[in-house]
Amino acid sequence: MKKILVAMSGGVDSAAAVLLLKEQGYEVAGATMLLRDGGETEAESAREAAKQMGIEFHLFDLRKEFRENVILPFMQVYRAGGTPNPCVVCNRTMKFGLFLDKALALGYDGIATGHYARLRRENGRSLLYMAQNRPKDQTYMLCMLSQAQLQRCLFPLGEVEDKEQLRQLAMEAGLSLHGKKDSQ
Repeated sequence: MKKILVAMSGGVDSAAAVLLLKEQGYEVAGATMLLRDGGETEAESAREAAKQMGIEFHLFDLRKEFRENVILPFMQVYRAGGTPNPCVVCNRTMKFGLFLDKALALGYDGIATGHYARLRRENGRSLLYMAQNRPKDQTYMLCMLSQAQLQRCLFPLGEVEDKEQLRQLAMEAGLSLHGKKDSQ
């Protein structure tokens, strides 16, 4: 994989993912999924970061699909007394589903995200491992991804031990978001 579309949230992690991949020689562009009304602010922040890094940027309006694939199933499980995990469903169906499909349709080889996780390729399989930065590890949110999805993914933050390294990288790159607070 050499041509990668990075899922950008408008935060430090996804911007750092772009910077790390560029350093590694990948051809990188960024994209944001618009998932809800009012999400334009995050999209604009991501667009500005992409502009500052000199990369192409795409915006995918997936509000309808997000409602159908994540919000409505969440409500059904919750109303039935279950304990839904919308992030796991969103990752499987949206980010590593529709977003990946759009990236491939645009001619990218795969996608990268700002998830803290490590991926190793062994015997033709992609294996998910905990991130170096254990408090930030997000492998549990990726537990439902298929081999087909994992084969097309990169997680450049998996080997990063300290979030401050990423803030420093963003600051050195001149990104205005380097001091932005972490999201939940």
